[in-house]
Amino acid sequence: MLHVSLTYRGRRAVGAFVEEADLELIGRLRALGRDGAVPALDARARPIVVRVERLVVDPDVLGYGAEPLGEGQLGTLLAG
Repeated sequence: MLHVSLTYRGRRAVGAFVEEADLELIGRLRALGRDGAVPALDARARPIVVRVERLVVDPDVLGYGAEPLGEGQLGTLLAG
């Protein structure tokens, strides 16, 4: 997972965790001017949805290989 900063219209930037493939999807959708919803985790590792059409800029990557809950715990949360 990547730790990113999301900047939405009319709001402060927020931190989130996204998979690398989902970050690439966000970039592709923004480049095409398309709407979309991409899954992510907020700063407290709660599931959220990134609304691509509301982003002002592409997400800034703050860290690589981040796991918000610590080693191995994220997979358990996402599985279920």
